[in-house]
Amino acid sequence: MPTPLLHILMLAFTFLGTHQDADHTEAQRVRSLLDRMATAHDSVEVFVSPLTYRKEYGLEGDFETRIGVVSMKGEGADREMALVFDRIIDVSGHGTDQAEFHMFKDGWWTELDPRRKRFVRRQIVEPGSATDPFQLGEGPLPLPLNQDPDTVLARFEVTLGSVPDEPLFRTITEAEVLHLIPRKGTPAFEDHESIDLLFEKTTLLPVGIRLSHRNGDRTTAWMRKPSAQADGTFLDERRLEEFKRLRAAVQTESGWTVETKPLSPSAPPRTEVEQE
Repeated sequence: MPTPLLHILMLAFTFLGTHQDADHTEAQRVRSLLDRMATAHDSVEVFVSPLTYRKEYGLEGDFETRIGVVSMKGEGADREMALVFDRIIDVSGHGTDQAEFHMFKDGWWTELDPRRKRFVRRQIVEPGSATDPFQLGEGPLPLPLNQDPDTVLARFEVTLGSVPDEPLFRTITEAEVLHLIPRKGTPAFEDHESIDLLFEKTTLLPVGIRLSHRNGDRTTAWMRKPSAQADGTFLDERRLEEFKRLRAAVQTESGWTVETKPLSPSAPPRTEVEQE
C-alpha cells in the first residue's frame, strides 16, 4: 500500500500528465483550425461585407459607432483594402450620413473625411517591400484573411475561445473563435492586450473582431454578411463614384486640409493632392 507521500506524488504526476495532454489537444485543435482557415481563404480574391464598427474609449467612457462596408482584395504585399463608412453615430445618438473613406493601395493609406474636409495619404509600406501591412496585430483593421498559421503562432499565444459578450455580437449564436494574446516583442504587443477573431462555422469567413487595447479602449467590428469571390468588384459603383466626386472637391474647393506623408524621413510631407 503506497505511503501518503507516495500517494500524493502519484496523484500529482497523474494530474500533470492529464494537464499536458489537454494542452497538447488544445494546441492541435488550434493548429487544425488555422490550417483549415488558410485552405478556405486561399481561393478568396475579393472579400466584401457590410460592416458595423464600434470604438469604445476607456478613459472617456464613451463610444462611436460606424456603419458601412469593408472590402479586401489580393493577399500579402499586394493587398488592397477599403473601409467606407456611410453613417457615423456618436454616443449621444447623433448621426451623419456623409461617406468617409479609408483606402489602402500600393503601400499608401488614404483617408478622405468630408466632415472635417481632411484628405491625408500616409505611406505605410516601402516601395518593393514584401511586408504585409494587414498581418494580425498590424494595420488599421486586422482582417484575418490569408494569414500564415506559422506566423500567427509565432506572434501570438492562441487558444480556442467563445463568442465575447459584446453588443455587436449578440446575434452571433455560432462561430469558430480564436483568442490571441500578443507575444512580448511583437508589433501587436505594444498596443493590444488581446484579439478575438470570430469566423463562420461553414465558410470560415471572418464575421467578428474584437481588439482590447492596453490603454483601456476597445474596438469591435461585425461583418454582418461576409461574401468571397474568386474575382469581383472591389468597391461598388455608387461608393466609387462618391469617392471620385470628393477627390475632385479636394482639388477644386478651398478649406481642405491636404497632406501626403511618405515613410522616408528625407522626403518632406507634401500638401498637394496626388493623382492616382
